[in-house]
Amino acid sequence: MPYGYQPVGPAETATVLNQMSPTPRLRNNTVGFGGGVGVGIEEAVRRERKKLMGVIERKDREIELFKIEMGKVVEEMEELRRQGVVV
Repeated sequence: MPYGYQPVGPAETATVLNQMSPTPRLRNNTVGFGGGVGVGIEEAVRRERKKLMGVIERKDREIELFKIEMGKVVEEMEELRRQGVVV
């Protein structure tokens, strides 16, 4: 930046502040995670995808456990019906 340069508009001001910032949010195709750590966008997407896949797998396990529990409840109700109990 030339000596004595004065930013004119908000876009230029933002550019100057971004150049001066020690931890910019987005610079050189990296994503800031705070603490001066910057990782590539691809790495950030990979981390987020891995996190979401973990959530999906956990929900799938919960659904399977729910189906097993419901199966047991249905079997108990059928047994009670066979015994003549009104359910």
